[in-house]
Amino acid sequence: MTSFIHKVICHKQDEDYEQIISWNLHGDQFEVKNIKQLQQILPQYFKHNNFASFVRQLNMYDFRKVDQNTFMHDLFKRDQRDLLEHIRRKDSTVIIPLEKLAIDLSKLMFRNQELEKFIKLLLHQSDKLKKENTFLWNELVRLKQDLSYSRQQNDNQHESVVSWLIQQVVNADRQKRELIFRQIEKKISKKDLVQLLSSVFKNYSGNKKTKID
Repeated sequence: MTSFIHKVICHKQDEDYEQIISWNLHGDQFEVKNIKQLQQILPQYFKHNNFASFVRQLNMYDFRKVDQNTFMHDLFKRDQRDLLEHIRRKDSTVIIPLEKLAIDLSKLMFRNQELEKFIKLLLHQSDKLKKENTFLWNELVRLKQDLSYSRQQNDNQHESVVSWLIQQVVNADRQKRELIFRQIEKKISKKDLVQLLSSVFKNYSGNKKTKID
């Protein structure tokens, strides 16, 4: 590629190319004056006729664009063909400075530390939720047991009251029975009193029948 550029600019037999591509006044830059005509002669030296591809190849050899369609290279000078052999294709390997690597590594380590902290926090919250759920479950079981015990106690108390009332009703005359029921009515609601009396009379009737039998 470099010998092609040198040829089309420098060789006497290619003087007609001066209107297409030429050196600047100082001979350290060259300018493409006519892109269309350049694309017509590109296939003589390359496997394409595309100006954009030509520019990409210049970039691959470290040519710099200094102006519109004007390029230069530190080793590409007019009448200094001995420098051409030192023009090499750029190495595609990207060399990252150690300082930048150290900074990137430091950032990565910091992010990892933050991530570890976040994971530990999540695990802690998870354990806390498990403990709270276990506590709530145990409380529900305890409340259920207390409720069951309370119901059993109420049932026992109810049976005791009913048994006592039956005994009182059986052994009392009418006037005394009425007095007993008035005293009870002051202590409980009418609804509960009706249920209680229903149980009393049911049991009383049963006991009375048993005695008759």
